[in-house]
Amino acid sequence: MPPIELRQLRYFLHLADELSFSRAARKANISQSSMTDQLQRLEDVLGVRLVDRNRRNVRLTPAGSVLRQEGQGLLEQIEVLTEKTRAAGGISRERLRIGYSEMALSSPMPRIIQNFRHRYPDADTILLEQSSNGSERALLHGTFDCLFVPDLQAHPKISSLGIGDDAVLACMPESSPLLDSPSVCPEQFREQPIILPEDGSRFGDRILSAFARADIKPRIAARMSRASAILTLVAAEAGIGFIPLSLVGLVPKGVSVRPFASPPLTIPFSLVWRNNPINCVVERFVAVARETIGQIDEPTLKTTMAVSST
Repeated sequence: MPPIELRQLRYFLHLADELSFSRAARKANISQSSMTDQLQRLEDVLGVRLVDRNRRNVRLTPAGSVLRQEGQGLLEQIEVLTEKTRAAGGISRERLRIGYSEMALSSPMPRIIQNFRHRYPDADTILLEQSSNGSERALLHGTFDCLFVPDLQAHPKISSLGIGDDAVLACMPESSPLLDSPSVCPEQFREQPIILPEDGSRFGDRILSAFARADIKPRIAARMSRASAILTLVAAEAGIGFIPLSLVGLVPKGVSVRPFASPPLTIPFSLVWRNNPINCVVERFVAVARETIGQIDEPTLKTTMAVSST
C-alpha cells in the first residue's frame, strides 16, 4: 500500500474543518478540482470513504472522523519534530499562525500585525483565511495560534480581546421601495426574501437573532459563503442581503445599502486564542494587540472597521 502523503492529510483536515470543498480549497490555496482529486487519492490509499457528499452537504464518515481526530495530532507531532530538528541544526524561528475572516481586512488587524512584525522581526507570521464557520474548532484543534473573527461564544479554553464593532448594513436592489427610508428595521423584512451567510456564520447568527427579537421568522431565499456572492444575488433582485460596513466597498452597481435604525445592529469583532498550552509567541502578539488598541481612541475604534466605506 502506498504511504499517505502529508499534503493529502492537510487537505483532508481543511475539508473536515470547513465541510465545504470550495472553502477548503481556498484555505489550502489550491483549486476545488485539486481538492477533490487529492481526497479521492487519499480514499484510494486507505481503501475507505472519508466523506459523504452531495450537492448541498459534506459530512464525515465514521472513518473520516477517526482520521480527523488522529490526523491533527499527527501533524502537530510532525511540526514539533521539524522545529526540534531545525533547532538542533542551528535554525530556530518562532512562528505564529494567524487566521482571519473576510471582515478582518478593514479591522485593526493589519496595524496589529505590522506592529508585531516591527517589534519581533525574527518571528514568522503566517496569515490564512478562515471563515467564522468552524473557527472555534480550528482554533481548539491547533490549526491556528490565534484568530481575528466575529465574537465566538464564551468557551473555557478560549480567551478573547475585543478590537471593534462593525455596523450591519441591509443591501437591497435599487428597485426596492425600502430605499425610500434612510434606515431600516427588522419588521420591514417580514415578507421579503432574505439572503444570509452560510449556516454557522457568526455574522448570520447575529442577523437571525435580530429577527428573533422582533418576533419575525425570515423567509430565507439562499445562503452563501461569501459577501460577494450575496451581493451578486441582491443585484439580480433575488432578495435582500446583509454585510458588515467594513465590506461596503464590495457593493456593486444596482445595489444600495441602508443601516439599521436606532439602536443600530452591530457585530463585535475580536482577536481570540487558546488558553492552553501557553504559547509565548501568542502572549507577545496579544500584548502588542492590547497596546495597539490602546493607541486608538474609543470613537475611532468604533469606526475603524468602516474605513473602506469612506
